[in-house]
Amino acid sequence: MKKNEIIKKFIKDRNIQAEILYFKDTVESVEAASKASGIPPEKIVKTLLVKVNGEIIAVLIPGNNRLDYKKLKKVTNSKRVRLLYPHEVKNISGFEIGEVSPLTPLFTKLKVIADRKIQDLDVVLVGGGTLKSLVKIKVKELIRVIDPLITDVTK
Repeated sequence: MKKNEIIKKFIKDRNIQAEILYFKDTVESVEAASKASGIPPEKIVKTLLVKVNGEIIAVLIPGNNRLDYKKLKKVTNSKRVRLLYPHEVKNISGFEIGEVSPLTPLFTKLKVIADRKIQDLDVVLVGGGTLKSLVKIKVKELIRVIDPLITDVTK
């Protein structure tokens, strides 16, 4: 199954109210996604895969923020926290850096943390499964689907 088909199927099977957007240019970074979509960086949600004491978790943060490792360590009661390397992201998710979407079956198996700033937004863009796609979704719908722990994990 093609990468974008995984996202389409996940959205359809779970009756998620979302729209997949396709772009001529790549949207693998917040800056590129903002430029291509016209959406400000704070409304583009980064999906990070992180290793916490040996366990893989997902962290969603607004595009204009950075992950605060100290806060994440405190929230997860962990001593060791690091972003996954690109090859680990690919092996675990099937997606390259810049393609990862929280709207995949993988996220039903992972612990997910969303930065609290996300809940203040109405509509956001998340990864769409390819370097040229994003998914537009209401934050309330995203939270309903992925059921994250909502807390402060950004700088």
